[in-house]
Amino acid sequence: MNPNDVISLYAAAAPSPAPKRKSAGLVAWRISGRYGVTQPAASRISGLALAVVLCAAPDLQSASRQAQPPPPAATFRIVAIAGGPRGAESGGSYRLDEIRSTFSRKNDSQVVVYFRWEGPPGRHRLAARWRGPGGAISSLSEFEYDARDREFGAYWTLPLSPSTPIGNWAIDATINGLPSGSFAFEVIDADAPPADMRRRPLDAAALYDRVRQLYAVIERSTPLLISGRTVGGLAAGHNIVATTFAAVDATDTLRVTLPDGSELLAEGLVAWNRRQGWALLSVPAVAQVRFQEAAPPSVGDRCYSVMGGPSGARILVDGTIVGSSSAAGRPGVIAAFATGVARPGAPVLDQFGDLLGIVSGASEQTVGSLARQFAQASSDLGMQGGQIIPLSALPWQSAAEPVTIEELRRRGVLMPPVTGDHVLSGGFAREIARSPTVRPVDQRDEYSARESGAIQAFITWEPRVRLKGAVALRLFDSENRPLAESKPKKSDLKRGETIFSHWQVPMPTRPGVYRVDVTLDGTALWRGFFRVTD
Repeated sequence: MNPNDVISLYAAAAPSPAPKRKSAGLVAWRISGRYGVTQPAASRISGLALAVVLCAAPDLQSASRQAQPPPPAATFRIVAIAGGPRGAESGGSYRLDEIRSTFSRKNDSQVVVYFRWEGPPGRHRLAARWRGPGGAISSLSEFEYDARDREFGAYWTLPLSPSTPIGNWAIDATINGLPSGSFAFEVIDADAPPADMRRRPLDAAALYDRVRQLYAVIERSTPLLISGRTVGGLAAGHNIVATTFAAVDATDTLRVTLPDGSELLAEGLVAWNRRQGWALLSVPAVAQVRFQEAAPPSVGDRCYSVMGGPSGARILVDGTIVGSSSAAGRPGVIAAFATGVARPGAPVLDQFGDLLGIVSGASEQTVGSLARQFAQASSDLGMQGGQIIPLSALPWQSAAEPVTIEELRRRGVLMPPVTGDHVLSGGFAREIARSPTVRPVDQRDEYSARESGAIQAFITWEPRVRLKGAVALRLFDSENRPLAESKPKKSDLKRGETIFSHWQVPMPTRPGVYRVDVTLDGTALWRGFFRVTD
């Protein structure tokens, strides 16, 4: 069988005004507000009837220029692959009306499979090959495309008729001759595919409405930060709001703005897991919202979250599942958000509006250099991302009595907040030089357990008020367990006086993230973190 297949390609960015001039062998026309390019009717590719290009800013002279060597295909990342019976291009993106992998030659007129990639702009050769039952090759379609943006995609259409062979089919895509994704599907002869294979993805308006009904905003209040630092939460009933553990650590109070706009103080925690990074807040009068737990996602699946603060503004955030992780006891999938920054703790939905979980947040124990590396990686990708804590990890219907933040702090479950603003700077170093001036040498926040000697913790005081009392340093592990403490030293620090202090911290023998608190009569005035590797 040699079907009359159709290829289309799109880019995600908005188009620039297209030129009106023509180039030999190419014809320009306008489709739904976008410009496209087609090859001559006498195509040299067997079985190819039409090649349509939807691009951000097409250059009709590009075909006459000498093609640049294409970058390696390995530099392209698959963003999404999906199949359905029909779809349409809208706003620089392609959306399928249904997503499934079973099709009936009696009821469906075609199979549409679309691919979306991310990679370096430039000229690339895109190709797709249909494989029928038994692996027989049906047809090959290929063309060159000058990608003007990092993200672009293509969809191929396989017409169905009563003579289409039934059985297992597949389509294999390549970029510059190297594999760039495959999609397997089945053609059957029944009247219709099973109902569970005909789910329709929700449109943006429906997804926005659903995620907005589940989204709560949580304001942290500490002695150093009276208000303004906010995180997200999942509010779906049972008088519980789920959020990240980092949201409740080192804070005094948590004010929750529910989806209906009401503001309440959290009464405490009913469940928590520092290692997995989640906490369930006890918040009275949380409205019951019906939701369905999403099926486990695959790499390339679309996902959606929300961003917004106490003012009431809510913005839908579009993302993609890009990986999975179980590091540090935190099982879950990893999402990259291309249209914004999903707020930690915010609910995450799949394309059908089912609940995947909540956005994980950076821990209070994120080491500085690691945070910089993540920020650089996010900047390079032009997106923000993070791990999703799965809904299955949250004991959503917990009936436990809430435990107050004060009690959890007394038990050592939560870190105390840092009080006051009396330290100008602080950090860690391998040694403290004493000549010509006292200063830290080899400052860093990552060390190896094989290094000999101690770590030097240091701070520069500049008190806002007179500080008089016993100053000490305490060392904790990542589970907030105390490991060591210096002998308290009586001190009298004058207001505005600049004083340098330092302590020797024993090198931990186990890899992990460690915390140091400098306290005055037991109250934390400075906090720092460092990492120890093998």
